[in-house]
Amino acid sequence: ATYMKVGEYKKAVQDADACIRMKANYHKGYSRKGAGHLALQQYDEAIQAYTLGLERCGKVAALESGLAAAHRAKLDATPQSQALQTSQAAFRASQNQHASAQRSPTISGFIATTRRELKLQIAALEAQLDFIDSLLHMTDEAKMKLLFNVVDNDRDGKVCAKELAFALRRRNAEWSLDAALDKAIVSVAIFDTDGDARLNMQEFEEYVRVLLTELNISFDEFAEFMVLQLLFSKPSEQLVKEENQLDREDIDRQVKTHAEMLTLLGDERLFELFNLFDKNSKGQLTFKDVAVGLYPLTQDMEQSAKTTMELLLMIDNDEVDASSRTSEESKTHDPPNSPRTINYEQFGRLMMGIVATRNSSFDQVADELVLALTSKEKDKKNSKETSVANLMIADEMYQSFKKTVAEGRDVVTHSRLQKLFDLWDTNDDGKIGYDELKQGFASFEKSVGRKSGLSPEMEGQVF
Repeated sequence: ATYMKVGEYKKAVQDADACIRMKANYHKGYSRKGAGHLALQQYDEAIQAYTLGLERCGKVAALESGLAAAHRAKLDATPQSQALQTSQAAFRASQNQHASAQRSPTISGFIATTRRELKLQIAALEAQLDFIDSLLHMTDEAKMKLLFNVVDNDRDGKVCAKELAFALRRRNAEWSLDAALDKAIVSVAIFDTDGDARLNMQEFEEYVRVLLTELNISFDEFAEFMVLQLLFSKPSEQLVKEENQLDREDIDRQVKTHAEMLTLLGDERLFELFNLFDKNSKGQLTFKDVAVGLYPLTQDMEQSAKTTMELLLMIDNDEVDASSRTSEESKTHDPPNSPRTINYEQFGRLMMGIVATRNSSFDQVADELVLALTSKEKDKKNSKETSVANLMIADEMYQSFKKTVAEGRDVVTHSRLQKLFDLWDTNDDGKIGYDELKQGFASFEKSVGRKSGLSPEMEGQVF
């Protein structure tokens, strides 16, 4: 470390080698060796040192960031990157000259500044031409590294969903920010193999390989187009403003949640649970299927119906929030007046919600449900029959909420729904009885200007 501080980089490398010989799994030895080679502009040797350190010491942040820095430095030293840097520097300088010209108090000053601006613009264009010419002669490996570094806007050696969304939106100008972000979140969740909600170089390469198959284009075409778009197309001020408002940490959380979802969907136990809930083998679950299936968790049909209603409305709300999807995707949603059903993927999301609210693991919840749903106890039928009114009320309420949302009124979020239940629980006992449900449902119907959604026959049955 001392040799690095005083600029004795060769001695720093020698000292690091000695350290590695004494302790082969000491990550600082490799980190210091890599830094020494990097300072000496020996990029291949630096990459080799960091890579060996990761192989022997495991995942260490200092080694990962050092390896990314070595790759960037090697790329920055190429003629292509130097031409690009020249172009960008000249372009920024020309913009400064343009602003200076507009502020010039004299005509002669305006002309002189404008002349410098034009010369810089010409220099920028010539450097761009040099870059494009050199791009055509780069190897596929070099193009992939260049593309990765261009997408990696903050230059931390990894591509996050936010950065990928920016790149996707540059390629697809007609995409909304939400559409690009949704695509990026799903892509990162699928190809992120180490669970850090980012794509490293290897993960990014695999993502591009699959993307090329989907787009049915060659890597040369894709890489050259994306690099030119990202480097030389100027985004609108509105686009930049929208993208700057995104919360990277929140997006990373969404990536991890989606990754957990993908893992859960591939779990055989989720498939077994879905089949246990789906007693009629229709491949779709109704409100009643879900509520009856969740009943064993509480032995309380009121609570089961309430939980089911909250979770289904939360899923509905997510789908409404994602209404920026393509029109083809929106066609798959239930028609406004159809009974609500959920498919296997939505069932997975529902189970994730249950696991989260119970502060438990999926294995624990699955064990409990499988044990209860496969039990042959005789009292289950009686307990469900005595609570059928609760289930009918909640189902009717849910359909009414769903219809309200479909008509374009306010979307009920999970938090507001919880407040609504708290409001209806007039005696603060943590449960909603028949009278409370009837009164609350009637108040809701009145507040939205509709007659009661309960038919006279239904009212007679449940009240």
